[in-house]
Amino acid sequence: MHISLEDQHTYIRAFKNYDVDGNGNIDKTEFKNLMIDMGRRKITDGEVLDLIKNYDQDDDGEISWVEFIDMMESLKVSDSSAFGKINEAGQATVENKHGGKHTYSIEECQAFAQIINGMLAEDPDA
Repeated sequence: MHISLEDQHTYIRAFKNYDVDGNGNIDKTEFKNLMIDMGRRKITDGEVLDLIKNYDQDDDGEISWVEFIDMMESLKVSDSSAFGKINEAGQATVENKHGGKHTYSIEECQAFAQIINGMLAEDPDA
């Protein structure tokens, strides 16, 4: 499998952001936070465990670095538009319909997602 330099930078930064305890694995709580930040605010613990099982090749209940890479690459293949354009600095560039461009770091995207999810946590329609 060949992974572009851009994707390598993105994956490293994303993995480090969600591996909060720094143990080299993403556990079920960290994985749930990742899924919530990706827009799945109502994901259940059971759904988290099912998703982890899909990518947990060594059956230890966590997502290792290698498993994370495999997961991201498979998600990218299934929906290449979900990742947008990421530069070597690990920043996402978004262009609106009027031609305006905005660049966000992975950390900023994560912070935005957490703020929005926090604001919508009590919204029954969200």
